[in-house]
Amino acid sequence: MVELSDINYSRENCITAVRDFYHLLTQLYMKEWDLIEPPEGGWPSITAETMKGLDKLVALLRNLPYIRHHSDPRYQAEGVPGMEFADWQAECSYFALGK
Repeated sequence: MVELSDINYSRENCITAVRDFYHLLTQLYMKEWDLIEPPEGGWPSITAETMKGLDKLVALLRNLPYIRHHSDPRYQAEGVPGMEFADWQAECSYFALGK
């Protein structure tokens, strides 16, 4: 078994793994337009300020794709029944507005 100390963190590998997983979900049951990709340079709303100084987390979250959050629950994609995906780029936009 691999020891935790032998594992190296790679932001790019993590982003690729999440993106590949989300693309698989669009092939299985989600609508393709529910997957939203970050702009070049990452989501502008995800900053050290909105994430309270968690620099490595900010660098990862800024570049992950997200599953679109719908205001109408009939259209909300779920990971499993009753579990919605987190959309941190939208959440951080609300934080930045002071909400």
